[in-house]
Amino acid sequence: MTYTLQPITQEQAEEIAYNWHYDGKYAFYDMEADEEDLAEFLDNNKRNNSIYAVTEKKQLIGFFSIYQEENNTINIGLGLRPDLTGQGNGYTFLTTGINYIKERYSPAFISLAVATFNTRAIK
Repeated sequence: MTYTLQPITQEQAEEIAYNWHYDGKYAFYDMEADEEDLAEFLDNNKRNNSIYAVTEKKQLIGFFSIYQEENNTINIGLGLRPDLTGQGNGYTFLTTGINYIKERYSPAFISLAVATFNTRAIK
């Protein structure tokens, strides 16, 4: 699999925000579940080139949010298209994003917060 990261377009942001819905407890990650996060995700000025679409063969498969913090730390968030979750795609998806961040930002640290119930992501 070859993934490509590039700044997310408005069309891609809207696709994720309104059409990506996760099953069961993972619905916690639906963009529409948090109005404040939804508004920020959809506002190009608030995104400020910090959210990247991940594509494979020109198909949207996920996104990374990349925020520079103090102490040369990058804080990331990410989402994989719902129909691709639980199939072993997470490791390649995550390492692709991390490699992109290392090459572009050369951070001392990369941090990611994961909900404690999300055993798939923790794995």
